[in-house]
Amino acid sequence: MAYATPTSAGAGRSFGFGAFVAYIRDAIATRVAYRRTFTQLSRLNDRELADIGLVRCDIDKVCTGRDMR
Repeated sequence: MAYATPTSAGAGRSFGFGAFVAYIRDAIATRVAYRRTFTQLSRLNDRELADIGLVRCDIDKVCTGRDMR
């Protein structure tokens, strides 16, 4: 007699469709927040950026959350 063993194509992974959708939704939200912040900071002039302790080349670092120390 033959026995069937249930298996999954993604055995060992806990990355189902719901997790995939959540990942994509979070990635989109992160990108939207990045673009919004980048646009707002880019509209400031150099003096306004200096008032908040930034220079123009720091804008990308601020938007991505990288440490600027």
